[in-house]
Amino acid sequence: MVDYVWEKVQWFGINFEKCGASLAIFTICFYVVTSCFIWQSLERRFNNIEANILSKKQSYILTFCFTIILFGSIDLRLFLPSTTLKYHDFYEILKSLITGYIFLSMYLILALTPGRQKLQDWSRYRRFESHKKWLDKKLIKDLIFNDKSPSTVAIFINTMIYLVFYSGFILACNVTNTAKLYGLTSQAIATSLIILYVAIFQLSLFSKSQHRILWGIGNLGAVILIPIIFIGMFYNLIYVNSESGLFAITAPFTVLDNYKFIPNQSYLVLFAFYWTMIIGLSFILFKGLKKAGET
Repeated sequence: MVDYVWEKVQWFGINFEKCGASLAIFTICFYVVTSCFIWQSLERRFNNIEANILSKKQSYILTFCFTIILFGSIDLRLFLPSTTLKYHDFYEILKSLITGYIFLSMYLILALTPGRQKLQDWSRYRRFESHKKWLDKKLIKDLIFNDKSPSTVAIFINTMIYLVFYSGFILACNVTNTAKLYGLTSQAIATSLIILYVAIFQLSLFSKSQHRILWGIGNLGAVILIPIIFIGMFYNLIYVNSESGLFAITAPFTVLDNYKFIPNQSYLVLFAFYWTMIIGLSFILFKGLKKAGET
């Protein structure tokens, strides 16, 4: 049974069942990389209990390493012109990749999002440095690298790192253009969902509540779980009206499973809804930060 399992495990074409040394090297490298990130996180928290679990620079490296490890597990034969993937097999691979992306993104949201005090300090610093000019190169640099700035841009960059590999895989596979289109659509929806979750969590941590972290986790949990519970309660109705499932964290999987039953205009409505919410929440946060910087 064990031999059968290892026959299916490979990384960038290296079959672990046929080469035990490669498995040992891969395992050692994996644990070294994992231990480095854990140690960096512990060191940051030990030196400053208020520090983020990861710095934004570290998050970019983590996402790149995670993406390489995840995509390395894909069978390289899928990229050969002679290999024609069935729709079901292609979308099952995409679902696995999206699942990994969602779990990584949830961790990054918790690890990178600063609390109210950090945001206030950064906002006051921004006002002093920029002389009330918010839109400048220094602001962009802060949003990308400064750990006290809002985490939305940093997580979006992490998403783009992943998206490059994801899109490359989809475009390289020998499948129909329709399959590629809906594969990319599922990723666009997953990205929009994650950015919306970041905006909700960041705004929650900027609230004046004494239990901001619990408030943020509660809000994030609510927007993730309530739609899933709703889908579970009204499954038969949603099965007929498939686009209802587009408003849950399972939306990328809904696209892959039910693309034939979902009108194209539903995607336009969905993206309009998501990005209206994202822009609205970001505007509220921006106004709050501007006000905090003036006090």
